[in-house]
Amino acid sequence: MIFKYMRILTILLILLGVFISTENGNSLEMEELSPVIFVSYAGSEMQLQSTLNLAESIRTFGGQYKEAPIWIYTHRELIVKDLEIKKKFNALDVQIKYVIIPEETSWFFLSGMVFTAAMAESESFGETSILVFIGSDTIIIKETQELILQNSVSLGYRTVTHKNISPLYTEELDTYWSKAYSLMKIDEQTIFKMITPADDDTIRPYFNASRLAVRPERGIFRKWGEMYLMMCRDSTIKTESEKNSLKRVFTFQVALIGTIVNNLNRSEIVEFLNRYNYPIFFNEMFNAKKDFHDITNKVTIR
Repeated sequence: MIFKYMRILTILLILLGVFISTENGNSLEMEELSPVIFVSYAGSEMQLQSTLNLAESIRTFGGQYKEAPIWIYTHRELIVKDLEIKKKFNALDVQIKYVIIPEETSWFFLSGMVFTAAMAESESFGETSILVFIGSDTIIIKETQELILQNSVSLGYRTVTHKNISPLYTEELDTYWSKAYSLMKIDEQTIFKMITPADDDTIRPYFNASRLAVRPERGIFRKWGEMYLMMCRDSTIKTESEKNSLKRVFTFQVALIGTIVNNLNRSEIVEFLNRYNYPIFFNEMFNAKKDFHDITNKVTIR
Protein backbone atom coordinates (compact mmCIF):
# COMPACT_ATOMS: atom_id res chain seq x y z
CA MET A 1 0.00 0.00 0.00
CA ILE A 2 2.80 2.40 0.88
CA PHE A 3 4.26 1.99 -2.62
CA LYS A 4 0.91 2.94 -4.10
CA TYR A 5 0.86 6.19 -2.13
CA MET A 6 4.51 6.89 -2.98
CA ARG A 7 3.72 6.51 -6.65
CA ILE A 8 0.78 8.91 -6.36
CA LEU A 9 2.96 11.41 -4.47
CA THR A 10 5.67 11.18 -7.14
CA ILE A 11 3.16 11.86 -9.91
CA LEU A 12 1.76 14.85 -7.99
CA LEU A 13 5.25 16.29 -7.49
CA ILE A 14 6.02 15.91 -11.19
CA LEU A 15 2.78 17.64 -12.13
CA LEU A 16 3.49 20.41 -9.60
CA GLY A 17 6.95 20.87 -11.10
CA VAL A 18 5.48 21.17 -14.58
CA PHE A 19 2.94 23.71 -13.29
CA ILE A 20 5.63 25.81 -11.61
CA SER A 21 7.83 25.68 -14.71
CA THR A 22 4.93 26.76 -16.86
CA GLU A 23 3.99 29.62 -14.55
CA ASN A 24 7.54 30.94 -14.22
CA GLY A 25 8.74 30.57 -17.79
CA ASN A 26 5.98 30.51 -20.41
CA SER A 27 6.07 26.74 -21.04
CA LEU A 28 8.39 23.78 -21.24
CA GLU A 29 8.12 23.86 -25.00
CA MET A 30 9.10 27.52 -25.18
CA GLU A 31 12.16 26.90 -22.98
CA GLU A 32 13.43 24.42 -25.55
CA LEU A 33 13.16 26.89 -28.43
CA SER A 34 16.55 27.30 -30.11
CA PRO A 35 17.60 30.97 -30.48
CA VAL A 36 18.87 30.31 -34.00
CA ILE A 37 19.09 27.58 -36.66
CA PHE A 38 21.62 27.87 -39.49
CA VAL A 39 20.58 26.60 -42.92
CA SER A 40 22.44 26.21 -46.21
CA TYR A 41 22.01 24.45 -49.55
CA ALA A 42 24.45 22.25 -51.45
CA GLY A 43 23.53 21.54 -55.08
CA SER A 44 26.83 20.00 -56.14
CA GLU A 45 29.79 18.06 -54.73
CA MET A 46 31.78 21.29 -54.52
CA GLN A 47 29.00 23.05 -52.63
CA LEU A 48 28.68 20.07 -50.30
CA GLN A 49 32.34 20.49 -49.35
CA SER A 50 31.77 24.23 -48.96
CA THR A 51 28.87 23.68 -46.57
CA LEU A 52 31.11 21.36 -44.55
CA ASN A 53 33.61 24.25 -44.28
CA LEU A 54 30.74 26.53 -43.25
CA ALA A 55 29.64 24.10 -40.54
CA GLU A 56 33.20 23.77 -39.23
CA SER A 57 33.49 27.56 -39.05
CA ILE A 58 30.24 27.83 -37.06
CA ARG A 59 31.36 25.16 -34.62
CA THR A 60 34.75 26.88 -34.23
CA PHE A 61 33.99 30.60 -34.33
CA GLY A 62 30.25 30.79 -33.65
CA GLY A 63 30.66 31.95 -30.06
CA GLN A 64 27.37 31.60 -28.17
CA TYR A 65 25.85 30.07 -31.32
CA LYS A 66 28.58 27.50 -31.96
CA GLU A 67 26.32 24.68 -30.76
CA ALA A 68 23.25 25.90 -32.65
CA PRO A 69 21.50 23.44 -34.98
CA ILE A 70 22.87 23.37 -38.53
CA TRP A 71 20.71 22.02 -41.35
CA ILE A 72 22.23 21.31 -44.75
CA TYR A 73 19.77 20.64 -47.56
CA THR A 74 21.08 18.73 -50.55
CA HIS A 75 20.26 15.85 -52.92
CA ARG A 76 20.32 12.21 -51.86
CA GLU A 77 22.55 11.17 -54.77
CA LEU A 78 25.31 13.53 -53.62
CA ILE A 79 25.39 11.97 -50.16
CA VAL A 80 25.28 8.44 -51.56
CA LYS A 81 28.33 9.24 -53.71
CA ASP A 82 30.30 10.55 -50.74
CA LEU A 83 29.52 8.68 -47.53
CA GLU A 84 32.77 9.95 -46.02
CA ILE A 85 31.52 13.52 -46.02
CA LYS A 86 28.32 12.36 -44.31
CA LYS A 87 30.48 11.03 -41.47
CA LYS A 88 32.17 14.41 -41.19
CA PHE A 89 28.80 16.16 -41.01
CA ASN A 90 27.69 13.70 -38.33
CA ALA A 91 30.83 14.46 -36.31
CA LEU A 92 29.84 18.13 -36.35
CA ASP A 93 26.26 17.30 -35.35
CA VAL A 94 24.96 18.65 -38.67
CA GLN A 95 21.57 17.44 -39.85
CA ILE A 96 21.38 16.47 -43.53
CA LYS A 97 18.02 17.05 -45.20
CA TYR A 98 16.83 16.58 -48.77
CA VAL A 99 15.30 19.42 -50.74
CA ILE A 100 12.41 19.02 -53.18
CA ILE A 101 12.63 21.31 -56.22
CA PRO A 102 9.53 21.71 -58.42
CA GLU A 103 10.17 20.58 -62.00
CA GLU A 104 8.77 23.85 -63.34
CA THR A 105 11.72 25.75 -61.87
CA SER A 106 14.49 23.41 -63.01
CA TRP A 107 15.38 25.43 -66.14
CA PHE A 108 16.35 28.41 -63.97
CA PHE A 109 19.51 28.30 -61.88
CA LEU A 110 19.81 28.25 -58.08
CA SER A 111 16.22 27.14 -57.52
CA GLY A 112 17.49 24.89 -54.75
CA MET A 113 18.26 27.91 -52.59
CA VAL A 114 14.66 29.11 -52.70
CA PHE A 115 13.07 25.79 -51.83
CA THR A 116 15.68 24.98 -49.20
CA ALA A 117 14.76 28.23 -47.47
CA ALA A 118 11.02 27.52 -47.83
CA MET A 119 11.30 23.94 -46.53
CA ALA A 120 13.56 24.95 -43.66
CA GLU A 121 11.17 27.68 -42.63
CA SER A 122 8.26 25.23 -42.51
CA GLU A 123 10.27 22.66 -40.57
CA SER A 124 11.73 25.20 -38.14
CA PHE A 125 8.41 26.73 -37.14
CA GLY A 126 8.10 26.22 -33.39
CA GLU A 127 11.74 25.10 -33.22
CA THR A 128 13.61 28.41 -33.35
CA SER A 129 13.20 32.15 -32.94
CA ILE A 130 15.47 33.02 -35.87
CA LEU A 131 16.23 31.05 -39.03
CA VAL A 132 19.46 32.09 -40.76
CA PHE A 133 19.93 31.16 -44.41
CA ILE A 134 23.57 31.34 -45.53
CA GLY A 135 25.15 30.76 -48.95
CA SER A 136 27.31 27.64 -49.19
CA ASP A 137 30.42 29.69 -50.00
CA THR A 138 30.33 31.53 -46.66
CA ILE A 139 32.74 31.18 -43.74
CA ILE A 140 32.06 32.53 -40.25
CA ILE A 141 35.16 33.96 -38.58
CA LYS A 142 33.61 35.73 -35.58
CA GLU A 143 30.53 35.42 -33.39
CA THR A 144 27.44 36.65 -35.23
CA GLN A 145 26.01 38.88 -32.51
CA GLU A 146 23.54 40.79 -34.69
CA LEU A 147 21.63 37.63 -35.60
CA ILE A 148 19.19 38.04 -32.74
CA LEU A 149 16.77 40.48 -34.33
CA GLN A 150 14.98 43.10 -32.28
CA ASN A 151 11.40 42.19 -31.39
CA SER A 152 9.96 44.56 -34.00
CA VAL A 153 12.22 43.21 -36.78
CA SER A 154 11.32 40.17 -38.89
CA LEU A 155 14.10 40.19 -41.50
CA GLY A 156 17.83 40.89 -41.52
CA TYR A 157 19.54 41.20 -44.91
CA ARG A 158 22.48 42.45 -46.94
CA THR A 159 22.16 44.43 -50.17
CA VAL A 160 23.50 42.68 -53.28
CA THR A 161 27.23 43.34 -53.56
CA HIS A 162 27.07 44.91 -57.00
CA LYS A 163 24.43 46.03 -59.48
CA ASN A 164 24.50 42.84 -61.56
CA ILE A 165 21.12 42.64 -63.40
CA SER A 166 19.44 45.28 -61.26
CA PRO A 167 18.37 48.57 -62.84
CA LEU A 168 19.78 51.71 -61.30
CA TYR A 169 17.28 53.63 -59.20
CA THR A 170 16.79 56.25 -61.91
CA GLU A 171 16.72 53.84 -64.85
CA GLU A 172 13.58 52.87 -66.71
CA LEU A 173 12.58 49.23 -66.26
CA ASP A 174 13.21 46.94 -69.22
CA THR A 175 10.78 44.25 -70.41
CA TYR A 176 12.04 41.68 -67.92
CA TRP A 177 11.85 43.97 -64.91
CA SER A 178 8.52 45.51 -65.92
CA LYS A 179 7.02 42.05 -66.18
CA ALA A 180 8.60 40.96 -62.89
CA TYR A 181 7.18 43.99 -61.06
CA SER A 182 3.78 43.40 -62.65
CA LEU A 183 3.72 39.70 -61.70
CA MET A 184 4.79 40.44 -58.15
CA LYS A 185 2.31 43.33 -57.89
CA ILE A 186 4.97 45.65 -56.53
CA ASP A 187 3.68 49.09 -55.57
CA GLU A 188 6.10 51.85 -56.57
CA GLN A 189 5.39 53.45 -53.20
CA THR A 190 7.23 50.57 -51.53
CA ILE A 191 10.40 51.08 -53.59
CA PHE A 192 13.41 52.59 -51.83
CA LYS A 193 17.06 53.22 -52.60
CA MET A 194 19.87 50.79 -51.88
CA ILE A 195 23.61 51.41 -52.25
CA THR A 196 25.76 48.55 -53.53
CA PRO A 197 28.78 47.81 -51.29
CA ALA A 198 31.18 47.22 -54.19
CA ASP A 199 30.54 50.23 -56.41
CA ASP A 200 28.28 52.64 -54.49
CA ASP A 201 25.65 52.35 -57.21
CA THR A 202 22.17 53.50 -56.22
CA ILE A 203 19.71 50.77 -57.15
CA ARG A 204 16.17 49.67 -56.51
CA PRO A 205 15.60 47.13 -53.71
CA TYR A 206 17.64 44.00 -54.46
CA PHE A 207 18.43 41.68 -51.56
CA ASN A 208 21.36 39.27 -51.35
CA ALA A 209 19.87 35.80 -50.99
CA SER A 210 23.03 34.40 -49.40
CA ARG A 211 22.61 36.21 -46.10
CA LEU A 212 19.11 36.33 -44.63
CA ALA A 213 17.70 36.03 -41.12
CA VAL A 214 13.94 35.64 -40.65
CA ARG A 215 11.33 34.86 -38.06
CA PRO A 216 9.79 31.57 -39.30
CA GLU A 217 6.29 32.49 -38.18
CA ARG A 218 6.18 35.33 -40.75
CA GLY A 219 6.39 32.84 -43.63
CA ILE A 220 8.71 35.01 -45.75
CA PHE A 221 10.68 32.10 -47.23
CA ARG A 222 7.52 30.14 -48.05
CA LYS A 223 6.10 33.19 -49.82
CA TRP A 224 9.41 33.49 -51.66
CA GLY A 225 8.91 29.97 -53.00
CA GLU A 226 5.39 30.83 -54.17
CA MET A 227 6.57 34.05 -55.82
CA TYR A 228 9.46 32.32 -57.55
CA LEU A 229 7.26 29.51 -58.85
CA MET A 230 4.91 32.08 -60.36
CA MET A 231 7.78 33.86 -62.10
CA CYS A 232 9.23 30.62 -63.49
CA ARG A 233 5.87 29.81 -65.09
CA ASP A 234 5.70 33.14 -66.93
CA SER A 235 6.58 33.05 -70.64
CA THR A 236 7.91 36.62 -70.76
CA ILE A 237 10.29 36.02 -67.85
CA LYS A 238 11.59 32.89 -69.55
CA THR A 239 11.94 34.54 -72.96
CA GLU A 240 13.87 37.48 -71.52
CA SER A 241 16.02 35.08 -69.49
CA GLU A 242 16.87 33.17 -72.67
CA LYS A 243 18.21 36.43 -74.10
CA ASN A 244 20.27 37.21 -71.00
CA SER A 245 21.77 34.24 -69.14
CA LEU A 246 22.34 36.32 -66.00
CA LYS A 247 18.60 36.80 -65.68
CA ARG A 248 18.21 33.03 -65.89
CA VAL A 249 20.70 32.75 -63.02
CA PHE A 250 19.28 35.47 -60.78
CA THR A 251 15.51 35.24 -61.27
CA PHE A 252 15.45 33.39 -57.94
CA GLN A 253 16.82 36.52 -56.26
CA VAL A 254 14.47 38.86 -58.12
CA ALA A 255 11.51 36.93 -56.69
CA LEU A 256 12.80 37.80 -53.23
CA ILE A 257 12.25 41.51 -53.88
CA GLY A 258 8.49 41.28 -54.24
CA THR A 259 8.28 38.85 -51.35
CA ILE A 260 9.93 41.31 -48.98
CA VAL A 261 8.49 44.66 -50.06
CA ASN A 262 4.96 43.24 -50.33
CA ASN A 263 4.93 41.55 -46.94
CA LEU A 264 7.11 43.62 -44.63
CA ASN A 265 7.15 47.28 -43.68
CA ARG A 266 10.47 49.13 -43.79
CA SER A 267 10.44 49.20 -39.98
CA GLU A 268 10.38 45.38 -39.94
CA ILE A 269 13.59 44.91 -41.91
CA VAL A 270 17.17 45.78 -41.00
CA GLU A 271 20.36 45.68 -43.03
CA PHE A 272 23.30 43.90 -41.44
CA LEU A 273 26.52 45.88 -41.25
CA ASN A 274 29.22 45.41 -43.89
CA ARG A 275 31.00 43.08 -41.47
CA TYR A 276 28.63 40.45 -42.84
CA ASN A 277 28.79 38.81 -46.26
CA TYR A 278 32.18 40.39 -46.91
CA PRO A 279 33.14 39.39 -50.50
CA ILE A 280 36.89 38.85 -50.27
CA PHE A 281 38.73 39.27 -53.64
CA PHE A 282 35.51 40.62 -55.19
CA ASN A 283 37.30 43.38 -57.07
CA GLU A 284 39.59 40.88 -58.81
CA MET A 285 36.60 38.78 -59.83
CA PHE A 286 34.22 41.54 -60.94
CA ASN A 287 36.39 44.64 -61.38
CA ALA A 288 34.72 46.42 -58.46
CA LYS A 289 35.58 50.00 -57.54
CA LYS A 290 36.31 49.07 -53.92
CA ASP A 291 38.96 46.82 -52.45
CA PHE A 292 37.93 43.76 -50.44
CA HIS A 293 41.07 42.42 -48.76
CA ASP A 294 40.81 43.61 -45.16
CA ILE A 295 38.96 41.05 -43.06
CA THR A 296 39.67 42.86 -39.77
CA ASN A 297 36.51 42.85 -37.61
CA LYS A 298 34.56 40.98 -40.29
CA VAL A 299 32.07 38.35 -39.17
CA THR A 300 31.30 36.35 -42.30
CA ILE A 301 33.31 36.28 -45.52
CA ARG A 302 32.65 34.75 -48.94
